Amino acid sequence: MDKFITNPTALIKTILITDNYIRITDEDYKTKNAFLEKFKTTKKGILDTIHQIEYGNILKVAPFTKDNAIQIFFHENDKNKKTYLKFNTLEEFDEVLNFIITKNHFRKDLVKIKSFESYKTQLIATSMSILLFVLIYIDAQHVEKGEVVKISGSRRGVKKLLLTVAETLGTTNTIALGATITTILAVWTILAYKKGNTTKEIYN
Repeated sequence: MDKFITNPTALIKTILITDNYIRITDEDYKTKNAFLEKFKTTKKGILDTIHQIEYGNILKVAPFTKDNAIQIFFHENDKNKKTYLKFNTLEEFDEVLNFIITKNHFRKDLVKIKSFESYKTQLIATSMSILLFVLIYIDAQHVEKGEVVKISGSRRGVKKLLLTVAETLGTTNTIALGATITTILAVWTILAYKKGNTTKEIYN
């Protein structure tokens, strides 16, 4: 195979796939010759992404069919690394994936992984609870010190509501109620995380 792919909107913008290696970079090169020339002469900067992945160093690949993308796990310079290659079309995706699978004699395997979507709502709710009760506690401190809490700027209604809750609860009850609600939400998040296994197709 000798396939040159550019995708200016992707993280990895230039991909060259040959029979011997896969070369990738986060820079956008319009032609294969320009890419090869720069690859040979340009020194890699701290923030640059430049890799030449030998097929023998590819550990596994994980396809993301809906996104026309492949995640490649590989070994380079005594370290295990990974990269995410997004293709322009389903045809490009299929061609490259099948080539790597055939080249490395990979077999399909199904593994269980944690899905962020399965506990995202619970995590957001827990984080919001912590933030809200911190804000209420700060207002309650000001009230107990006899200070005037000014309500200004945008979202005045929300700020007024928080101040009303702070005046009603005080610092001690705010801590008690906040700890109780946040603990319940945290347990809910942990349970959702533990149950949040999803099956992922990989090739290795």
